[in-house]
Amino acid sequence: MKYKLLNEHSNDLAIEVYGKTKLLLFENALNAMSELLGCKPYGNQLEHLLSNVSGTYVVSLDDTFVLHDILSEALATIVRTNTCQWNFKITKLSTYELRTYLTFTYCDGLFKPEVEIKAVTYCDMNVHFDGRDKLWKTKIVFDT
Repeated sequence: MKYKLLNEHSNDLAIEVYGKTKLLLFENALNAMSELLGCKPYGNQLEHLLSNVSGTYVVSLDDTFVLHDILSEALATIVRTNTCQWNFKITKLSTYELRTYLTFTYCDGLFKPEVEIKAVTYCDMNVHFDGRDKLWKTKIVFDT
């Protein structure tokens, strides 16, 4: 499992996400949020899935803010378009000055949300490398 559900926040949804690299941590966080929302194909959508390529950049001071902004952007797109995105694969992650550029592929389609996530919070979020486990980790709290 690339994340685990935490019960530290009774009114919110909290998870801890892992990745062997920072890029995989970001990818796993996007996919964990999609899974928690209930983003998955249903009905005959499996036959009609499109693989999309998208790019975005965020201006942030550190990795924690970058991850927060990426998750917030993905959540806003899901809410705005009433579609769900899953199977994220980050194909490029580069930083120049304070801008982080992200290119990724994903599938999308109509979905029936299982959980309403209102926002991604900064609470307890701290992207860091755990030398003991040799993994990149962070906690993520979603306002539900």
